[in-house]
Amino acid sequence: MIQETILGSIILNNSLYIEYNKDIRDVYFTNENKKIFKAIEHLILNAYEANADTIIKTCKREDIHYTLLTSIIDKGLNCTDFSFELEILKENYVGRILEETNLGLHARIKVGSPTNEIIDYISGQINKINNISEKEKEIAEILNDINMRIEAA
Repeated sequence: MIQETILGSIILNNSLYIEYNKDIRDVYFTNENKKIFKAIEHLILNAYEANADTIIKTCKREDIHYTLLTSIIDKGLNCTDFSFELEILKENYVGRILEETNLGLHARIKVGSPTNEIIDYISGQINKINNISEKEKEIAEILNDINMRIEAA
């Protein structure tokens, strides 16, 4: 699965997260993978190495198992073009939004929701897709935050 390939690649090479920070969002991941991504992100943004051991410690309450992480790391070994794989991850996310939109639209029509509510729903779903590449912080801000924390320590 593409989510595991991306996660495994980042675990193997944390600099991929820094390089592609503006393009990777937690919403692209589902279930356990989202928990792992958030742990990786937390570790890297706090100037720690995100490896299997540190992720396990960070995810203690999330019950992430070492075997799951080693499986994800194995998938990361097969990644030959991270940026291409990342584009597939984004496309999969858009596909999930479109499926969700289809189901939500069908349900709203079936129960006779007012037209303005249906239009608002569709507009919200379109905004999710339009906001894919937007991140709250630029990479320079993140690196500046990390440097300030290091200096303060």
